This record gives sequence, C-alpha cells and structure tokens, in this order.
Amino acid sequence: MLQYRLQPVGNFRCDYATGADFCDAFVTSTDSSYLLAFLLTANHEAAERCFVAALDQAFKANAVFKEWATSWIRRILRRRRLQTPG
Repeated sequence: MLQYRLQPVGNFRCDYATGADFCDAFVTSTDSSYLLAFLLTANHEAAERCFVAALDQAFKANAVFKEWATSWIRRILRRRRLQTPG
C-alpha cells in the first residue's frame, strides 16, 4: 500500500484582502472596471449602478486573497450584471 508523506510547506502565508486593498484595487483599475461595466450594460447609468454595487459588495467580501482583489472586482461586476435586469 502506498503511503503519502506530507511535506512541510515552509513559511506559507495567505494574506486576505482588506477594505484598503479593495480600495487600492478600485483606484488602480477604475477606468478598466467602469469600461467593463459599461460594455456589459451598454448604458452609462446602468454601468454606474453596477459599478457602485460591485464596490459595495467587494467591501463585504471576507475570503479573497489580496493578489486576487482586481480579478474579484471584475467577477463581481459580471455577476452584478447577470443579476440586474435590463
């Protein structure tokens, strides 16, 4: 029978994103995130609502890796668009 040995991971750290990390991610990717929202909605008012809702939802996220904050924002934008009619 095969036996597996767990190898020590060393000094593995997984830092989760905080509100400040999401704020930084929104600041650095505002143009591209809003453009994504606009392309998904084809309407400036709907894009703005989608963008603000994504911002609000991102700050409520509690289990996102810090490096994934920008990707998480884009994911939220896509999900918000699918959930919003029109």
